[in-house]
Amino acid sequence: MEQKKIMPTKEKRKLLSPKLDVVFQALFGEVGSERITKKFLEAILDKKLEEVDLSRNIILRREKPEDKMGILVY
Repeated sequence: MEQKKIMPTKEKRKLLSPKLDVVFQALFGEVGSERITKKFLEAILDKKLEEVDLSRNIILRREKPEDKMGILVY
């Protein structure tokens, strides 16, 4: 039986820049990313924060590119 060598595929992944609004929002502005947001703010402000609450985010994330963006107004 002939053995085939499995060659690893080199997938080119395009990294998105955190300078893009949508990427920045996904990284630092959604529930579940409080830890990274807190560390980011502490590094920028050079100050310790007790907690970061992202549950009151007013921007609704689009699930599909064709969806419209929503902003909640309190």
